[in-house]
This record gives sequence, structure tokens and C-alpha cells, in this order.
Amino acid sequence: MKITPASQELIDHLRSKGLANPNHCYSNAAQIVLGVLRGEGNYILCWVWNDGKKHGHAVIEYKGQYLDVTLQANGGIGSRYEFVKSFTKAELEEFITQFGGDPNGEFLPPALLDNGKIQCIKVEI
Repeated sequence: MKITPASQELIDHLRSKGLANPNHCYSNAAQIVLGVLRGEGNYILCWVWNDGKKHGHAVIEYKGQYLDVTLQANGGIGSRYEFVKSFTKAELEEFITQFGGDPNGEFLPPALLDNGKIQCIKVEI
């Protein structure tokens, strides 16, 4: 999975909206897909390697490109990414609702846990 660097203009815009917060990749990506992209992008769960360690992570896919705005806005892109699962806006809304959240209000986004399971839970970093 190849990450395309986002423009500085996009990073600055998302940062101004509170959507590039460090250690909040799941929330950042979900809110971008549900709001900013208005159904034109996908929420992507993946593994990312930083400093030789594998972590669950979320990025966005927009117009065929994978963007990691969270890491890019906060120090750089991971050394390697491995695709796990993609959610369209509708699929993301359905998954969040199944876990008791409201995609238009309060919710916990899907997270990729260390054991490979996907759940809507608060992830401590």
C-alpha cells in the first residue's frame, strides 16, 4: 500500500478543523470520510510500521490515492503500510451504528486491534 503525501494546503485545512490530531488516526480519518469528503472517499484500516514496530492505523483513500494525514501532519509518514479493510461512507456509518454509535453525533470509529480484530472501542496510545 503506497501512501501519497497530501498537499500542505490540505494538511493545514484539516489541522484547522481539528482533523489532524496526533494519536487520533481513527477519529481523524472517520470524521474526514463522514464529513469533509461527503462520500467521495473511503476509511482504510491498515498496519503501519514506525521504528520497526507494527501498529493498527487508519488512513483515507481519495480518488485512488491513500493519504495519511495524521502521521504526515505530526512528523512524517510510516515506513511501511499493509492494507487490511476498506469502508465506504455508508459501510462506515453502518459499522458505527452496529456498535451503538451515531455517525452524525457521538461515536467511536472502527479500530484495528493488535490481535487483528476490528471494533469500535477507544484506543489508548
